[in-house]
Amino acid sequence: MMKKGRKETFFGVHVQGTQVAGYVSNENEARLSTQWKVIEKLVPTLCSLDFDNAAANAKKSEWCKKSMENLESHFKDVSIACYGEDSALNVLLGFAHVALLIAEDEEDEIKSEGLLKNALSVILPVVRTSSSFVSHDIA
Repeated sequence: MMKKGRKETFFGVHVQGTQVAGYVSNENEARLSTQWKVIEKLVPTLCSLDFDNAAANAKKSEWCKKSMENLESHFKDVSIACYGEDSALNVLLGFAHVALLIAEDEEDEIKSEGLLKNALSVILPVVRTSSSFVSHDIA
């Protein structure tokens, strides 16, 4: 359904069973990595997520390799975001980043927890599992 009726564009989403994996820029991957490190600091009882390793493993998958080859060979100079999705994701990740920064300095535990929940409400849908996305920038 998502591909139906679209012109020839790079479609950076892969659906396999119940898992959906997609594309984020290298910049946003770095932002997400930093944000996960802050989350692990704020929630010390959380098991280590090893976001960076999971992202590296996702890039080794066959569907990812094929997608990146397609992107580089057919859509090198074409914007992937057709409707401003990249700008929306940047705004949302910026919001999550600010919420985490404030949560780190907040002395009131209830307020800090609320800020953490706000940040997670943005971050978790992007990386439901840290291996469910791939980033790549084309030079």
